[in-house]
Amino acid sequence: MNYSSLIQKEPRPLLFAMTNSFFSCYGQSHFLALFSLIIFEQYKLTNTEFGTLYAAATLLTAVALPFLGPLVDSVDIRKYCLFISVAIALGYGLLLSTPYITILFLAIFLLRLCGQGLCTHVNGVCTARYFGKNRGKALSLTNTGFPIAEGLFTPFIAFFIAAYGTTTTIYVLIAQVVLVYFPITFFLTKNIHSFNKPIQSHEEADQHTCKKSWTPRQVLKHKVFYLLICHSVFPAFSLSGFLIYQISFAQAKGWPVNTIAFAMSLFAVGRLLSAFITGPLVDKLGALKLFPYYQLPLAVSFFLFWYFKNPLFAVVGLFLSGLTVGAAAPIKSSLWAELYGVTHLGAIKSLFATIIVVVTSISPLFFGWMFDQNRQIFLLLLLSLMSLITTCLGTLAVVIYKKQTILVIEK
Repeated sequence: MNYSSLIQKEPRPLLFAMTNSFFSCYGQSHFLALFSLIIFEQYKLTNTEFGTLYAAATLLTAVALPFLGPLVDSVDIRKYCLFISVAIALGYGLLLSTPYITILFLAIFLLRLCGQGLCTHVNGVCTARYFGKNRGKALSLTNTGFPIAEGLFTPFIAFFIAAYGTTTTIYVLIAQVVLVYFPITFFLTKNIHSFNKPIQSHEEADQHTCKKSWTPRQVLKHKVFYLLICHSVFPAFSLSGFLIYQISFAQAKGWPVNTIAFAMSLFAVGRLLSAFITGPLVDKLGALKLFPYYQLPLAVSFFLFWYFKNPLFAVVGLFLSGLTVGAAAPIKSSLWAELYGVTHLGAIKSLFATIIVVVTSISPLFFGWMFDQNRQIFLLLLLSLMSLITTCLGTLAVVIYKKQTILVIEK
């Protein structure tokens, strides 16, 4: 089945999942960074202080995800999205309740949890669980919400803030959650019970779906899982820190302040292009075969950020970063189904999401400390080297897993 046939057959589930991927931007670092200058000025925070606050809120998200994430396996997904819509609207509403640091902390926590965390979780779990043998292509389609938000919506909001101010912008964002996200996610799949209710799979599982369904406890005992995690979380760690401090990086490199924000359009193009190429490859070859290679463009991008001063290379670097992120979405969401089955997919992905959130909570703190030490340029080189190291770990994980599988078959 090609992309066109898949869209014609399942338009509503695809739009539902894409809506979640789009609205995840409300809690993504690149989007919240648009409000960073105002937060710095209003609360008189240093880079380290803001990084600590942001890290603490993100870390609290990691505490909540193991409780909220597995609910995708047991409750109607529309009710789940109703909770998300209320929490996101409340989070942006709290940003207007100044000047209390505790309120700012709560606002960031809600937005990180329900935007970056649960919206992404819903998209990945529901799509991987429902579409079976067309999982890769379906994920490529539903993940288009991410680059649309990054390449079109984020620059638009940057202009909107400049034209109308932060307060008006926040009211518009709240209205969009109430009038767009909630109706689409609650009513679009109303009569598609096999999508809304947790089941093993809508379609017959293909050769790339694990026949045995692992429990989260069994996954935690699987040593290969930790090598897979090292490779999987680094893009989130590095890009989260890079984007939340995008203005500071631009200043350190001598780029115009909005260079990275506007270069996000090329990031989105790279992400979209990579996702549509990778999706069919995942369905044909399996995510495990593709997993070791998807992070290589990211390593090159950080090298370009470090070595070149011309702002043009910021654009090229972000395009390459987009290639990695675009390929990662269908590969990683499919990988867990391939290795561990789909019965407990929500719980397993929430476990993975918790680890990512913990890692990304460290990211702004680490980046802020490096900036306060005036090591921001060296940091870019360090990130490139770390990307290569984690790629080697991911390759090792695949080699070990294949050897273990061969031994099981021989027995």
